[in-house]
Amino acid sequence: MRQKVKWNSKSKLIPLIVGLIGHRKLPAQELEGIVAEFDEFVAGLLGSLQHTPITLLTSLAEGADRIALSSRFRDSLTICAVLPFQLEDYRNDFQDTESLQDFEESLKSVDQYVEPFSRDAMSAQRNLDYRECANWISERSNILVAVWNGKYNDEPGGTSDTINYRTEKKENAGSLESLNKNIFHILGSNGDQGINEDCTCPFHKSSQDEFAPDITLLESFNESISIEIRKTDTSDISSNLFDSMASAAKKKYLYASRTVLILGLVALNLLNVTQISNSRICFFATLLTFLLTFYFWRRSVRLNLKAKYEGFRMIAEVIRIQSWWTQIGIKIRLIDHPHTKIDSDTGIRRIADNLMSGNELQTLIQSGEIKQKFDFPKIHQGAKLWLTEQMEYLGGNSTKIGAIRVNTKSARKFELISKIFIGITIALFTLSQVFQVEESEFESDMIFMLYTMLIPICLSISAGSIAYIQLMGFKEISSRFESSLKVIQRGLTQLDLVNNALDEEKIFSIVEEVGVESYCESIYWYKISKSRELRPL
Repeated sequence: MRQKVKWNSKSKLIPLIVGLIGHRKLPAQELEGIVAEFDEFVAGLLGSLQHTPITLLTSLAEGADRIALSSRFRDSLTICAVLPFQLEDYRNDFQDTESLQDFEESLKSVDQYVEPFSRDAMSAQRNLDYRECANWISERSNILVAVWNGKYNDEPGGTSDTINYRTEKKENAGSLESLNKNIFHILGSNGDQGINEDCTCPFHKSSQDEFAPDITLLESFNESISIEIRKTDTSDISSNLFDSMASAAKKKYLYASRTVLILGLVALNLLNVTQISNSRICFFATLLTFLLTFYFWRRSVRLNLKAKYEGFRMIAEVIRIQSWWTQIGIKIRLIDHPHTKIDSDTGIRRIADNLMSGNELQTLIQSGEIKQKFDFPKIHQGAKLWLTEQMEYLGGNSTKIGAIRVNTKSARKFELISKIFIGITIALFTLSQVFQVEESEFESDMIFMLYTMLIPICLSISAGSIAYIQLMGFKEISSRFESSLKVIQRGLTQLDLVNNALDEEKIFSIVEEVGVESYCESIYWYKISKSRELRPL
C-alpha cells in the first residue's frame, strides 16, 4: 500500500498531521515490534486516504522519534523534523561521535526540517525547551503517536508530560477535540524502566472508527481541491479557490433542495388524490414521485453537498481573515483567538487548523520565521481597503447588491409567494362555498376538484415557501450581517482617526475586532445552516 499524494513546501492539499513522540532509550529487542505496530497504524490511515497527504512531525531525538524512518510505509509519509533548538545548538545534545553521526544521517533522511524556536544556546532549562517543542508538535497534530512505557512522572518535556498536556488542556489550539485528543499509544520501555503491563489508558489500539468521520471530511475536502486545481490550474490555495468551490457546491445543493421540496409537494398531493380516487394510475404516479424524492435527497446526502458548501465557505473566510491579519502584522492564528472558539462538532476547526498548520510549516521551510517591519502607511491603507471591501460585500455599492439586500430580497420573494398562494387558497375556499349553495352535478364536480386538488396544492406551495425560508435562514443571516456592518463602519471611523505610526496597537485592535466579528458572523451562519437539514418528507 502506497500513498498516492505527498505533502511538501509547495503542496496545495490540506495534510493530515501526525505527531510522533516517545522515549529515547528504547531497548533494541523491542524496536522491531514497535515499528510493526506503528506500521499497522499507518496502514489503517492509508486505507482511508486517497487524496490526503500524511505529514509526520518529530523532534528527531534518539529512540522513538526516529521509528518512522524504518517504517515500510516511509515513502508514503512526509516526515518533517521540528528541531527544539537551532540546528548547530541541537547538535550539541548528541555528545558522542556515534550519536551525532546517527542524528546527521536521520536528518538527511527526513523530507523537511524546521526551526520554529529562537533560543539562547546557553539556556540552562533544556528540559523546558524540549517540553515546548513537544507541545508545539502536539498542538498541530491530529493524531499523536506516543511510544511510552505507560508510567507517569513529573519530568518536564518527557513523554508522559506531553500526554498530560494533550489530554488535560481544555482549550485545544490544535485540531478538533474528537481528533485532537486522539493518541495512539505504543508500549515501549524507557531504558531499564520496563513497561506498565497493567496500563489502563484508553489509547491502546485506538480504533480508526473513532476519528473516521473527521478523516472522511478531510479526504472529501482534498478530493474537491484536487478536482478544482486540475480544472483551473491554480497555483496557490487562496480564499478565491474555496469561494469558487463553495459557489459550485451551493448551486448543486440549491438545485437538489428545491428538487426535493417540489417533488415532495407533488408526492403529497398525488397521495391525497389517490386516497380519494382509488386510481391505480395515481397510486403508481405517487409511488414514483416518492421514489424520485428519496433518490434526489439521498444523492444530495451521498455527495455531501451541504457540508461541502458550508465548509468551503467557512474555510474561505478563515483564509481571508488570516491573510489580512498576517499582512497587517498580527501573528495570532484566527482559530486560536479566545473570541473565536467554536463547537467541536462542526468539523471546521480541524480543517481550518490543518490548513493553517500546513501553511505555517511551509513558511518555516521556505524562509524561516516571518519578521515584519511595521510600515504605517502600508498597514493603514491595507486595513482601510479590507474594511471597505467587507462593507461593500455586506452593504453593496453602485454596481453590486450587498449580501444583506440579497438575503432580505430572497426572504421577501418567498414570503410573497407564500402569501399569494394563501390568498388563492382563501379565494378557492370562498368559491367552493358559493358552489355549495347550488346542487347541480357540474357544481358538485367543481367543489370536489377544488377540495381534492387545487386547495391542497396551493397550501403545499405556501408551506413549502415558508419551509425554504427557514431552511436557508435568510432573515437570521440578514440580521447578523447588519450587526457586522455596524462593527465595520465603526472600525472605519476609528481608523480614520489613526494618523501616525505610534498608534500601531490601535490599528491592530481595530483589525482584530473586525476580523473576529467577521469570523463569528460566518460561524453564526454556519450553525444556522447546519442545524437545518433537508429531509425528504
